[in-house]
Amino acid sequence: MDVLPGAAFDTASTVASSCTGITGTTKVLLCYALNSGTYPVSGTNRQMGSGANRLLFQAYVDAGRSINWGTTGTALLKVILTATAPSAPTSYYGRVAAGQPAAVPAAYSTTMTVTVSGTSYTGATPTCPTASLATFTFNVTGTVISSCNATTTNMVFPSTSFFTGNIDGTSTVRVTCTNTTPYHVRLSGGNAAATNPALRKMSLGANQITYGLYRDTPRSLGWGSTDSTDTLDATGTASAITHTVYGRIPPQVPVPPGTYSDTVVVTVSFL
Repeated sequence: MDVLPGAAFDTASTVASSCTGITGTTKVLLCYALNSGTYPVSGTNRQMGSGANRLLFQAYVDAGRSINWGTTGTALLKVILTATAPSAPTSYYGRVAAGQPAAVPAAYSTTMTVTVSGTSYTGATPTCPTASLATFTFNVTGTVISSCNATTTNMVFPSTSFFTGNIDGTSTVRVTCTNTTPYHVRLSGGNAAATNPALRKMSLGANQITYGLYRDTPRSLGWGSTDSTDTLDATGTASAITHTVYGRIPPQVPVPPGTYSDTVVVTVSFL
């Protein structure tokens, strides 16, 4: 599950029920009560866990996911078996709650205990009895994956006619990654495929201007595409982090006037 967008995740499963020896007009009512699971309830949600981390979810008895599966009354999952239909699958529904972008990427789980009660009857359907016939358990699992997204702004250097001193500019890379996810921001060598971050090229036809991109204000740390060497490295917080790209055109031979440009590809790699 990619939780960064904050959406809910839905799933469904079934409980298989069967009963032998039903005859005539006799029916069997089976009622399934569900406990809170391994972890305590949080508000209106159950919880899955991974170490100290938690992921909120809920189980429901209806497809509209409006009735939490619980232990009494309408919250019970129910099935009626008859002589002509002595077995039946009964659907139940799950939802990982929306609004959990800060969930830590991990495999989450909890163990649920179901208590079964039931009775045979004819005529009107009775209420579920309280006496337990049996119990069984099942696991609820979900995996939050690492995820990142990024947006950028363009770098526009000040206009100039001469290159007698440094000409500086800035732009930004805004990165959002899942909580605790380490990531690297790579900048390509541009259209000239420069391998040295300080020797990229802006072009206008056959004419070129040399420039560099850096990770620091003094423009001493080149920004390239080799992870943990000349990339910008950080850790996700589930919120957007703005990284400044520092550009510099060093002194060089003047070129014909015009608008020079380059295209740099930004890649965010993560574990």
